Amino acid sequence: RRGRLYCAYADEVIDESNNSDILVRFSDDNGTNWSQPVRVNDDTGINSQFFQDISVDPVTGNVFLSWYDARNDIGPGGINSDGLVNTDVQVFMSGSIDGGLTFAPNQLVSAGASNQVRDVNDPGNDFGDYAGVAAYNNVVYVVWADNSNSTADNPGGNATFEVYTSRV
Repeated sequence: RRGRLYCAYADEVIDESNNSDILVRFSDDNGTNWSQPVRVNDDTGINSQFFQDISVDPVTGNVFLSWYDARNDIGPGGINSDGLVNTDVQVFMSGSIDGGLTFAPNQLVSAGASNQVRDVNDPGNDFGDYAGVAAYNNVVYVVWADNSNSTADNPGGNATFEVYTSRV
């Protein structure tokens, strides 16, 4: 699939529903024509997935994505820390070994749930600006901003974002 272009994006199927999904399309003719969208997130709920990132492994050609995902934030009693639905996110990832035609079951990457509003330094912080995925020879590294303090070593506790990474 050398030369294939990929486009990963979040789409809110019903406007203002807050139910966004991660989709991938590809083009084999320099972007003149694009495939039909393939949904990457495999949740069945109505919460948001967003701030996706994509990496194509230069050795294998496999495609990997990571994103923030609120699928487990059901409000009180869920992963949340604020009692609201669809505001606390975890990081998920998936991969495709067939050039983006299908994607593997989603894998949870982060241990805790982050919430942008908890950031005392900048509650307007665009924490998705600090996320990414990189792949080489089927070794995948996911990097993201996290204020869950799930590793208990964030100097700001869960009030500030730190960079987390995981080899998947």
